[in-house]
Amino acid sequence: MSDKVLEERKQSSPECFEHRQQTAAWKCNQCSLFISSQCRPNHDSHQVEQVENMLQNSRQKIVKSVQCLQLSTMVAGILALDDQTKRIRKETELAKEIVNNRKKKLIRKIEQEVKTLNETLDSDTESSGRPVES
Repeated sequence: MSDKVLEERKQSSPECFEHRQQTAAWKCNQCSLFISSQCRPNHDSHQVEQVENMLQNSRQKIVKSVQCLQLSTMVAGILALDDQTKRIRKETELAKEIVNNRKKKLIRKIEQEVKTLNETLDSDTESSGRPVES
């Protein structure tokens, strides 16, 4: 067996490395092997851990990682929404300002036209001595 295949076998095998028909109950960290209870005495001087404990610890780490990712995603989403809300508010204020400026400009133009018409009317009235009919 190649070293790569052997290493993959060590990492993924839920059965005993030596007794393939038996489920592994332990993992020898020194040998990086999954071993059965029958093989456990051969690894007494090694650091071993129960597969069930190892899996439970891994599950807890995975759950914590998922929770952190969910929280991070939620926070990122909230921040993105806040940024978008601020941008929309800013654009809305700018649009209101443009509309108000346009309104003021039109009002000034109308007032100027009214003033000009009134002055023309007054001028015509003074020059003819009688009111001008429209």
